[in-house]
Amino acid sequence: MCTRDGRSVALAYRWSLALASLGLLITTACSRGPVGPEGVTQRLRAEDFGQPVAEHAPMLAIGRTAREVIAVPERRQIAEVQGALFEDGIAQMQVELEPVPQGATVELEVMAIGLPVLMEPVVRDGVAEHGRYVRLERGWDLERADAGPARLTVEAGAVRLAVPEEQATKQVVARLFARSPIPAFLSSQPFQPPQPGAIEIPYGVLGAGEAMSVGGVQMSAILRCGDRVERLLQAKVAPGNEAPGWHVHTVELPRLEGPCKLELEQADSDGTPSAYVVWGTPQIVAETDERDLRIVMISLDTLRADHMSGYGYPRDTTPEIDRRLIQRGVRFEDAMTTIASTGIAHLSLFTGLYPRDQRKSGRLAARDASVTLAERLQSAEYATAAFTEDGLLAGPFGFWYGFDLFREYHVVSDARGINVFDDGIEYVRANRDRRFFLFLHTYKVHDPFEFDEATRTRFSSGADWVDGTLDPRVPKAQRSVVDAYDRTIVEADRIVAGFLDELDRLDLAGRTLVVLLSDHGEAFGEHQVRGHGLGVGQEQLRIPLVFRGPGVAEGHVRRVPVSIADVASTILDIAGLAHDGLGGSRSLASLIVERSEAEPEAEPPRERPLFFTRLLSDADGARLGSTKLLKTKDSCTQWNLETDPLENRPMLVECDAVGLAGEIVAYRDAATSRHARDREGLEESFSIPPDTEDSLRALGYVE
Repeated sequence: MCTRDGRSVALAYRWSLALASLGLLITTACSRGPVGPEGVTQRLRAEDFGQPVAEHAPMLAIGRTAREVIAVPERRQIAEVQGALFEDGIAQMQVELEPVPQGATVELEVMAIGLPVLMEPVVRDGVAEHGRYVRLERGWDLERADAGPARLTVEAGAVRLAVPEEQATKQVVARLFARSPIPAFLSSQPFQPPQPGAIEIPYGVLGAGEAMSVGGVQMSAILRCGDRVERLLQAKVAPGNEAPGWHVHTVELPRLEGPCKLELEQADSDGTPSAYVVWGTPQIVAETDERDLRIVMISLDTLRADHMSGYGYPRDTTPEIDRRLIQRGVRFEDAMTTIASTGIAHLSLFTGLYPRDQRKSGRLAARDASVTLAERLQSAEYATAAFTEDGLLAGPFGFWYGFDLFREYHVVSDARGINVFDDGIEYVRANRDRRFFLFLHTYKVHDPFEFDEATRTRFSSGADWVDGTLDPRVPKAQRSVVDAYDRTIVEADRIVAGFLDELDRLDLAGRTLVVLLSDHGEAFGEHQVRGHGLGVGQEQLRIPLVFRGPGVAEGHVRRVPVSIADVASTILDIAGLAHDGLGGSRSLASLIVERSEAEPEAEPPRERPLFFTRLLSDADGARLGSTKLLKTKDSCTQWNLETDPLENRPMLVECDAVGLAGEIVAYRDAATSRHARDREGLEESFSIPPDTEDSLRALGYVE
């Protein structure tokens, strides 16, 4: 076994041992690896193998990790049960099944409903259409009969009935799917292999055990160039392997005259396609041009800008971020989110779309034509990876599009922040010679606030509340909550510092654009509101936004109002890439890049409304300069943030059709018109695994 660049025989040895432990037999071909800056110069995608595609490349999760795939196992709904009561922890129901294709496996998705009586048909139909389904991997059984209906049994524990018995879910809505194997043989369109270069061939093991044939699954990858054939991969996934997961086989491209085709085969020992393996998208890696920029975007969920010491907060909450990012980069003093809600705000971050422009709020369907920042960077020869914590940023909601590797940890069972940033460190180590875009997200600063014993005594004296150092508007009952919140910020600061240490050790700091931000803030009763989402005070809408990296001015503060929606265009512009077509996003690069003393100060971008939305309401707002306006169905409320920065003096104003209120109406009307013209994909259902449902519950997003 050899690695792609020959740097580490020990690494190759560990890799071979890992494969052996999974029952895999591998043969490879190797040659000298490329030198110099590297990029993913080509991806052999579904369309290159003649497979159907939507607007976004197909993704598939195995466990916590998702990758782009060539062919997704076909899933067809074969039954639906719209209501069955739990009795003694079991729900049983008769199911009329459509025919299950030969070789297909059956999957179950359920929705638990807190009603003690069966729903009326019209209610069941509405729940089935608009509810959130959870995929069950265990805790259910389907008994199929030769004739007549099948019997489906679901255990209450499988759907997480972790509430008091008197409030426990009483019934379940279920739907069954048949998952058919991917094609046994796939052949790519001709391509010209680079010299020198390497190819990475991912494949995933979806499951194994008794259902897999005795002989296991045979897998092979062949490079066919005219009359010459090179075998790149020969593997067998053996029976009894109960550790599903992703594997990436990397091999040097042999020196062959193109054009070439990549041929992929997989089948059980009897020659039939297997439902237990899938091919990821092969990537061709080679030398690229001289651009050598890496990009890291860090999202610290729920972090208020005005609770960071680098933004003037009296407590020393973010000393490392202050010293290593803010003082060495550009800080935007007046950045704001589009909504105080994680999923919708992050979709604004990645697509530039304001909330009303999103076809399904906080969700990106496979047939939604909106392009993401990660997809733009993929097309520009960047390797892309995301390490996140699930909840509202779960991959099935569409946040995985554009990422070669998307891994999510669970808020309930995993230490917040630690795994995400440890994976980030491992990723930059493995890809130090490659152009990459890395996204890191954690709920470390999100309620419920958790911290270790070493931080527990921080900010516990209460003196800064007594002497008026901190905001006197915070009710006394909320002050201990603020103390806990600030402690989590301290720990998040340390975690970020550990990642920045690794960039320094790898000599990547001078070649990496680091963007640090948040999706929204948190309210502690300043305007009689706590938490986030249901208010529009600056304590919820104002966010940190910091850029540091090559060509970025050091120690500068920009006070012009900007939006989280502007980040995508800004990153692309700094990377020298086209940045049009990303919703309402505009580039802020002119305010960020370093200028010589002879160059004039950059003109701020032309003022334009920055839109925001209040969650679960028909209220939208806009910001223009220091004027902030919220328009509901019946009234308009305005603030002047220059004379009233704490928003203690709201003013009821006329909803002027030509002022900011008119801008809001035009923004909403334009979004409604676009959605009415193109409704395809809006009704796509989103299902999640049970662990993600648990995370949503722990974060307070579901009951």
